[in-house]
Amino acid sequence: MTEVRDEETVRQQRRPGDEPGTGVVTAFGRQLKLVRMRAGLDRPEFGKRVGYSADSIASFEQGRRIPPASLIDKADEVLVLQCGFVIYPVGSSPERRR
Repeated sequence: MTEVRDEETVRQQRRPGDEPGTGVVTAFGRQLKLVRMRAGLDRPEFGKRVGYSADSIASFEQGRRIPPASLIDKADEVLVLQCGFVIYPVGSSPERRR
């Protein structure tokens, strides 16, 4: 019985942005997909260039998986070379993040 209560307490303490498919992770994923598509890259090709599978790219784009900083850095490199797009948020820069 205590486990059930503990799980319920954890669920109640979560913020809406903590759930998969919501918040910053989803917003980033949508932006990543938009820029990837504008660059003319499909998921398998983009994944190959950044070192991830097409399934992993789909997970990042759909907000089901939190992208590591190394993916974001590599995606910026690839997308800048491909079409001049950068993923860094407004007011941010690579120097500031490191």
